[in-house]
Amino acid sequence: MTSPEEIQTILAMSREELIQKIVSTGFVERLPPAQQGIYLFGKTTGIEKQRGRAVCLAWGETMAECRITEEVLTAAEREIGKAGLKIPFLFFGRFATIGCKDVFWLFQIPWIFLANWGIPRTFKRMVSHDHFRVAQWIEEEEAG
Repeated sequence: MTSPEEIQTILAMSREELIQKIVSTGFVERLPPAQQGIYLFGKTTGIEKQRGRAVCLAWGETMAECRITEEVLTAAEREIGKAGLKIPFLFFGRFATIGCKDVFWLFQIPWIFLANWGIPRTFKRMVSHDHFRVAQWIEEEEAG
């Protein structure tokens, strides 16, 4: 379990420190600087279905800089399109004012770093969601 002190340490991290923490999980690798953007910094590794998904971070010194809004989402999607990475993508941040699992999954800081709710468990949920979407699409195509 993560202590209140550990949570405060995570919340006090700089953008670069958070990126290093995320990359250290082994589920994300950093993109070359030319492919990175204001939000986009990496791509997923690991199991085939999740490999190559874009990974973004909304982070800064104010809550407004840590919030995922429609404008932030649009800017991140442009960066992802230029880099040629997969959607739905992962977006690390404090909270989102918009949600759409077909476009992005919110990895909420600091909670995503808790041992019982961490990155591996959320990846598994993404794979399950992807399987459900594909099955639903096939059923609609067969019915239609």
